[in-house]
Amino acid sequence: MSIHPRTVLRGMILLASLVCFWAPDLFGQITITTSSPLPDGVVGMTYPSQTLAATSPGGTRTWSIVSGSLPAGLSLSSGGGVISGSPTTAGPSSFRVRLTVGTGFGEKDFTLNVATPVSIVTGPTLPNATQGASYSQGLVGSGGTPPYTWAISAGSLPNGMSLTGATISGTSNQTGTSNFTVRITDSDTPQQTTTKAMTITVAALTITTATPLPMGATSTP
Repeated sequence: MSIHPRTVLRGMILLASLVCFWAPDLFGQITITTSSPLPDGVVGMTYPSQTLAATSPGGTRTWSIVSGSLPAGLSLSSGGGVISGSPTTAGPSSFRVRLTVGTGFGEKDFTLNVATPVSIVTGPTLPNATQGASYSQGLVGSGGTPPYTWAISAGSLPNGMSLTGATISGTSNQTGTSNFTVRITDSDTPQQTTTKAMTITVAALTITTATPLPMGATSTP
């Protein structure tokens, strides 16, 4: 019994259609390519939107979280694979993302950390310095991801003083009040930075011993 060529052609077309339809399941062609961990977020600040990337056959893409959860305040768009929002709670989150195309799907685990906002605790008025005397004052930061980098972003310290790490130190021979702005930058990805205006007053050296001095007595031979 012979098979008509048209029948064979129709069978091949049907087979090709079935292969294309089931290809994601059969050959694992759906791969989420975005790296983990995702960039950190900051409590109360708009998250830098992340569009998840993937390789897949043509067709409608649907993104979803199948286990774990995004940080509170963030969401994943089902149509575009975009993570966005403003996180409300600090801490790490772990979750699994699924991309569905047709009857196939691919999955990948992600982590995303949310940090507290970086801030400068010290100041704004620093302890006075004394003219001609050694001075040292540490600066304290909070939030973000240590270690911090410190810098003077505006104004200037009193003459003879400098900022090294988180410590202002030196000896000033000039009196007066100096106004300056300190900048702190953390080690997060992306980095957080903030500034704070501060002042240091260098007071004149004052001799506080009372006058007249006590009388002396001559020695008797």
